Amino acid sequence: MAYNTIAIKKDVDGKPIPQYYNDLQDAYEVLKGRNGASRVELYDASGNPVDLASLINALADLLTAIKDTAGIKKIADALPAGTNNIGKVTVDGSTMEYYGASLNDRPPANTVQVGAIFVVVGNYDVIYQSNGTDWVVIS
Repeated sequence: MAYNTIAIKKDVDGKPIPQYYNDLQDAYEVLKGRNGASRVELYDASGNPVDLASLINALADLLTAIKDTAGIKKIADALPAGTNNIGKVTVDGSTMEYYGASLNDRPPANTVQVGAIFVVVGNYDVIYQSNGTDWVVIS
């Protein structure tokens, strides 16, 4: 039968209660829930109900396998000796931009790559560029 041929459920005062029509039972059923929301069931893209308990267990197993896998660096593991450069800066000669609070912070022009620039922070109108010997004003 169809939903419009079945009587809806009513409370003790004869008023309609929250309910839904169950096609399989061909009847209205009380709508259950909590905190002001009705219960819901999740479906996958193919229309099949999702088994959340199995999904949660599969995720837990996967995370455990990842955590226990040799070769995956765990956050708690110490870094190998000599590789912890956190907070350290290494100048490798490829830096092309230098900034300082004043001209006193500018490195000697012959210690940086030709074409490197220096800018005094807060004064972006004047840019200095190294020609390998001197700092030249380019703007």
